[in-house]
Amino acid sequence: MRRHPLVAVAVVGVAVAAVLMLSSRLVAQATAAGVPSDDWRTITTAHFRIHFPAAHLEWAAKVASRIEAIRGDVARLVGYAPPGIVDVVIEDPSGRANGSALADLSGLGITFWPTPPDPSAGPGHLNDWTELLTTHEFAHIAHLARPSRNPMDRLWLGVPLYPAFGPVARNAPAWVAEGYATLIEGRLTGSGRPHGAWRAAVLREWALEGLLPSYAALDDTGPFEGGSMRYLVGSGFLEWLAAQRGDSSLPHLWRRMTARQKRSFDEAFVGVFGDGPAALYARFRVDMTARALEARRWREAQGVAAGAVVQRLDRETGAPALSADGSLIAIRVARRGAPPRIEIWHTLPEADDSSVARERERARALDPEDVPAIAAWPRPRTPITALHAYRGRVHDMPRFFPDGEQLLVSRPEPRADGAYRADLFVWNRKTGAMRRVTTGAGIRYADPAPDGATAVGVRCDVGRCDLVDVQLDGGAISVLAAGSLQRSYSGARVSPDGRHVASAVHEGGRWRVVIVDRATKALRTTGPDDGASRYDPAWLPDGSGLVVTSDRSGVMDLEIIDRTTDAARPLTRVIGAAVHAEVSRRDRAVYFLELHARGYNLRRISLDSAAHGDTPRLPAALAPVAPPALAASSPEMAPPTAPADSIVARPYGVGPLNWRLLPVGVVSSTGYSGGLALYVTDPAGRTSGLAQFALGGGAAWRGASVGVAWRGRRPAVEADVWQVRQEPSHGLVFTPGPAAIDAEFTGAALALRLERVGSGGWHNYAAGISGGSVAPVVGGDAGTAQTRWMGFVEIAERYRQTLRDAGAWTESIALHASTGVTGETHWRRLIARGTVAARATDDVVIRVEGTYGRVSSDAPAFEQFAVGGMAPWLTPAGVLPQRIAIPAEPPGAGIGARVALVRSAIESGPWQLFYDMFGTGAQAERPLTWSRVLGLELDRELAGEPMLRLPTVRGRVGLAYAIDGPSPGEVRAYFGLTFAP
Repeated sequence: MRRHPLVAVAVVGVAVAAVLMLSSRLVAQATAAGVPSDDWRTITTAHFRIHFPAAHLEWAAKVASRIEAIRGDVARLVGYAPPGIVDVVIEDPSGRANGSALADLSGLGITFWPTPPDPSAGPGHLNDWTELLTTHEFAHIAHLARPSRNPMDRLWLGVPLYPAFGPVARNAPAWVAEGYATLIEGRLTGSGRPHGAWRAAVLREWALEGLLPSYAALDDTGPFEGGSMRYLVGSGFLEWLAAQRGDSSLPHLWRRMTARQKRSFDEAFVGVFGDGPAALYARFRVDMTARALEARRWREAQGVAAGAVVQRLDRETGAPALSADGSLIAIRVARRGAPPRIEIWHTLPEADDSSVARERERARALDPEDVPAIAAWPRPRTPITALHAYRGRVHDMPRFFPDGEQLLVSRPEPRADGAYRADLFVWNRKTGAMRRVTTGAGIRYADPAPDGATAVGVRCDVGRCDLVDVQLDGGAISVLAAGSLQRSYSGARVSPDGRHVASAVHEGGRWRVVIVDRATKALRTTGPDDGASRYDPAWLPDGSGLVVTSDRSGVMDLEIIDRTTDAARPLTRVIGAAVHAEVSRRDRAVYFLELHARGYNLRRISLDSAAHGDTPRLPAALAPVAPPALAASSPEMAPPTAPADSIVARPYGVGPLNWRLLPVGVVSSTGYSGGLALYVTDPAGRTSGLAQFALGGGAAWRGASVGVAWRGRRPAVEADVWQVRQEPSHGLVFTPGPAAIDAEFTGAALALRLERVGSGGWHNYAAGISGGSVAPVVGGDAGTAQTRWMGFVEIAERYRQTLRDAGAWTESIALHASTGVTGETHWRRLIARGTVAARATDDVVIRVEGTYGRVSSDAPAFEQFAVGGMAPWLTPAGVLPQRIAIPAEPPGAGIGARVALVRSAIESGPWQLFYDMFGTGAQAERPLTWSRVLGLELDRELAGEPMLRLPTVRGRVGLAYAIDGPSPGEVRAYFGLTFAP
């Protein structure tokens, strides 16, 4: 390949692509796109711009009233706060509690998901969700956005060619970022994970089982709670370090990491703590284990009451549900290599398998000296039936109808705008029939009433969770108890007589159990007012009381609340945590989940064999890590910036526009081009614009283009202008015949695009028109131009299926139809693409993709199909569909009025081993001329991220061998980093 200075641009592009491939590590948590077509508003404070759909006004105003005070408290504790504006986006794509922070020094951003967390979740022990979430996410910003004091680092970070992450964000392990934000969350709010019983239970149980992660595995995402270790263990380790070296030690660590003298994380750590992080973490694990052993001895002295194991289960397990007669149990279980499913078992133990006994006797006869294995756990239950995931979406929260044949279940369902909400379905376990009850309702914990016609549940929307009644025929919803930003409900169980519903309400910093009269909607709190949190209520068979989860002892145990006296007495006394009780009406047994280091065990305890005597509170000294003391100044003490009801929101419009420069480049054995792309967008992704130019040589695309998109309404509007050139006959690898498609193409296009998500799959529709001119290129000069007009429509459908326990497969089909005039010749074109992909294992996908296209037989050369090279990335999709990208082949490797392409690939992550067959030919009915390519390719497309100010990114790197075709026997490499608005 001939050398050219622009190859350097492509080299830079390779580095940028590597950054993009690893960008998820530099974002505190995963983000999700909002809905740009919503009615967005903005609230501005001194240091924040808060953007949100109008429906979230109340939640956003509350954030705005607190966020400046929280900023000041975080800055005092962390020792730094960035002086610039932070864009905050409030969105609710999935009806779940979450948030993320982006510490890009060239544009800071925070995303809030307002749905409050459940009490059994890690951050469920909180004073106020908006306060905790704001504190945690801004702690990320203050921590990770601390700038470098190294002159060269500052110069490098000041070049606007890529996301700019400071030394702490780049060099600190992920457990440091999440652990420190969790520590700050506890120090400033006096709640959250550091102060809840859940973190203590996890650390204690993992320590007792010898399964605390090693230092090298702190950032791993294991099969059960692995991704939570960076929060739970990370915060505990940092608290332990601060206790050893003082509160100032952690800010000193961040200052050393951002010093003029460049240091790695380990080097900076040793300078503050005197030893490496791995060595001190080993001591921390010993200390935690010692405390856990002491806690176990202390609890054993009180008398452990945990009942008997019904089933040993691993990983995430859902709450158990019993049929009315107590003979069946439904439970969501995780299965290795497949999505979780709901299984139904008999509650009575299964009879011993006679074949197992015969095999055991045979083995003893053959080897009398052998010792048979002990039965450490009950035999795995054989499900009567199972409810599998639907198109990859898992069913959850099963509850039996009184007939024992039907169950009410929930499943996340997409709305047309792409957001997901939990909806209710009635499943008949015998026939397998499924009937949908609600649409887009966001209801969970639904429990059928004895009449079988209604149910109660919790509906969460715009940051509040209400207790509701649901008509199961038609899905009509009425509110039993309205939630608010200060009052949130979780869990719902109908009383045996159907007249009342029990739930848990979060108010005043703790969870309390409430009983609501369904007829009058009168509400009263039940249980002692002793400062403990109680939740997950389950009715006793006669309705005289409730079994609840309580943290009164410092451990998550089960208690029985007397409905008349409100007195509570302990039912369990476990080491780890007991949650999600379900009471059998047949034999007064309580089924519940008990935490262990690989998941949950399903246990059973009798109501009549409850733990005796009161359960004293676990001494704070026996906690795996002592909770952090409150900081001297906290958001709880600091006054709000302004009352929430005085906050003024203004229309969002196009939003604040931000920009980023990005290098763009393509290199292959046939040509090279490179240049710059200027991307402009707003935090909500309503408006985007991409201006690009590229110079180069050989057969690569070069030229300039500008594209803009407006997504503030549906469908989105896209407009583009361009002037591009490609000369396949001047490729660095000679290919006979492509001179006919050497051309300079100038034009403009206007298109409408509508994307919808349905229960069955994803749908994309587009229609557009384009006008311009095409001029042949001869000897490097453009010849006489011909006008080109065209109109096109595109339809793309993608569906995902679930093959029971075998995994999932997807199929997609895309159709492109266009008609136009080039010069004086009218032509018509049709292209169809289909793909089928099946997941063979957790890490391997087998994909087969086929493309077939036809164009009018008398279409000009420019409109003929041309196979080879990179896709025409400077022009919008839809205007040059006749160029079929195969980067391993030179442009024009095949030209004709018909084209067919088949790709077979084995994929693992972004890598794929592929085998391509393509053929082109004339319109006449005769065999196509086929060519074959074998190669290895990394092909990754990242959807545009408005908060990161990145357009849609396509990175492609490959190495291929041409089996036959224009240049058989050649090995070719290629690279491309391209963008779309």
